[in-house]
Amino acid sequence: MASVILDVGCATGGLASSMATYLDVASGGMAIGLDAAPEMVIVARSKRASATCRFDIGVAENLPYSDNCFDKAASSFFFRHVDLADKERALCDIHRVLRPGGVLVVADVDVPSGWFGRLCARSGEWLFQQPEIGENIDGKLAPLFEPCGFIEPERIYTDLGYISTWLMHKLPSS
Repeated sequence: MASVILDVGCATGGLASSMATYLDVASGGMAIGLDAAPEMVIVARSKRASATCRFDIGVAENLPYSDNCFDKAASSFFFRHVDLADKERALCDIHRVLRPGGVLVVADVDVPSGWFGRLCARSGEWLFQQPEIGENIDGKLAPLFEPCGFIEPERIYTDLGYISTWLMHKLPSS
């Protein structure tokens, strides 16, 4: 069975394009990148023309897709851009569009460890003037995974002392 994968907050499409190279169009494989910024989607579309990859304009808090239509979803540095309420809405809507047994991988700013992690994380929050980054730094992202329906959220990787990657699942029968 082919995988249909959603890249939430795809920006200029690097992750979706990379995932698409491993998919087979003949068996229905598809990577779909979604971003709210039309300018980002235009760039993504110009970089990748493939039968296994497309880019849509839309918001993660109200995904323009049917229930249970994706096998997998990924998000790379998207949640640092949205406030806490939108983080929760986006996670719950990602859960909605994942098929039972689906997988979500999230890589984003997290609670820093060590002085270098704290320096990098807080510098980014200050430099970009984004309190949403501060919410992640304060540990408010990961506690949203289970209330939105994901099971077994697991931090599988940490880098630079402030970036984490989580792996989680949707119940097989939900």
